[in-house]
Amino acid sequence: FIIRPHKGKRRLKFTLNVCKADTEVIFGGYDDTSKIIYHASDLIDFNYKDIGYMDAVINKDKVEDLTIKLAMCMAAADGHLDQKELNSIKEWAKNLTHLLEDDQKDKRKKHFSNFIKETYTSAKTKRISISELLKDFNNIASKTQKYEAIELLLNISSADGKLSKEEELFINKIAKTTNVIP
Repeated sequence: FIIRPHKGKRRLKFTLNVCKADTEVIFGGYDDTSKIIYHASDLIDFNYKDIGYMDAVINKDKVEDLTIKLAMCMAAADGHLDQKELNSIKEWAKNLTHLLEDDQKDKRKKHFSNFIKETYTSAKTKRISISELLKDFNNIASKTQKYEAIELLLNISSADGKLSKEEELFINKIAKTTNVIP
């Protein structure tokens, strides 16, 4: 299998060397090339449709913000934002800062606090376009990040002790649109 750093087109070179059993390979090179029995290589073009590991690192902060927006929309799906649902979002955001250095932790906590307040107002007044939000989210979120977002949505739906029909429809829509479920 190939672990890819970025989404998109890549040209990869595959090399096959058949060598005698006593051949020493050091960092992919050979001290004694006379022990190589057969050599072949080929260039293959790949188009990676999924987010690569470097893309996930680069887009981490943006994905976290989009996840909070999705979570706020989820919390508002039944017509009102419950404090327990809001607390689930705050707790999720707080957990994202645990492994950061103190200066980064404080900066990120402040960002989340402001962003949650701003998103709360937008979600409450229904000024967030779910289709645009999902388009942005799908373009930069990895499979793992999508599953984490769905997990947050499920936590929010259970925060107030009841799953409304609107919440169930919202979660199913997000799961299907993000290809978490077929």
